[in-house]
Amino acid sequence: MVVAQTCFVSAMARDDANIVAPLNYATLVFAASYDAVFDGVRPDRATYPGAAIILTGALWLALARRT
Repeated sequence: MVVAQTCFVSAMARDDANIVAPLNYATLVFAASYDAVFDGVRPDRATYPGAAIILTGALWLALARRT
């Protein structure tokens, strides 16, 4: 987690916050993965479409601000 936070801070220093910050939502994917691997907790069916909507919106926003 320390490496991930270091990379995020480095990205914030190198680029605009409005481009990097939406990608912070990728932590949803990693948190669900860690739960599944280490605790054996599987997300329910509502989690997948919700996560897909949030991640798609974050990526769309980051790509739209790039141009």
